[in-house]
Amino acid sequence: MRGMAAKPSEKSPTYPITVISVFGSPHSFRIDAGYLIQMKIPMPEVTQNGQPDPLSMSISSLKGLLFRQWRNTWGLKPVNPSFIRLIFFGKLLDDQMSLKGKC
Repeated sequence: MRGMAAKPSEKSPTYPITVISVFGSPHSFRIDAGYLIQMKIPMPEVTQNGQPDPLSMSISSLKGLLFRQWRNTWGLKPVNPSFIRLIFFGKLLDDQMSLKGKC
């Protein structure tokens, strides 16, 4: 996503995420704590070095982030984030689970 990747830092790990649209085209981006803080995404857990843990963000928060950063190449933008469905290895991800939970 344009502007989605914050500058990598030794203190904050960066995680790659690839989203495949219903049209079959993959879109890769990276998330890190700095960017998520800037976007006001809650990260309830911390890493071993005491930094906010990006993997503790909820699926619901990730959907909201995708919605705000929606690209025209992904097709029609949904009406709201609840219309976005995220599937990981054939399993529909629940909004309340964290990325750390099952991804």
